[in-house]
Amino acid sequence: KLAEADADELVMRKKLAQLALAEKDYKAAAEWAEQAMHVDVMDVDVHRMLAEAAANLRDHPRAIDHYETAVKLDPEQTGLWFALANACVDADQLDKARDALKALLKIDPEHIGATQLLEGLAP
Repeated sequence: KLAEADADELVMRKKLAQLALAEKDYKAAAEWAEQAMHVDVMDVDVHRMLAEAAANLRDHPRAIDHYETAVKLDPEQTGLWFALANACVDADQLDKARDALKALLKIDPEHIGATQLLEGLAP
């Protein structure tokens, strides 16, 4: 009710999106994150939550779009690159997945998950 009463309340919307993700209510998480994005389009966490919800709803193009935005906003966050790569694999966009993994490995050459996934995607 508090979030609905104040259209510019970012923190409450982010918290509600986090809670919905934790409860695996991906539709509600997407709705709250979308509202939060309208308050602050430059918030990395909002894009991450929206991407995570979209990925779990099997909306791969939307998940990829928001993960790409998140890595543009915070290119040093390896978890975002890895999530982007996984979303690309799920969408059968393997070249894009390889590119994301290579970008991740430039930041963290020792990232085991990225190395293993990249080896699994070898042409």
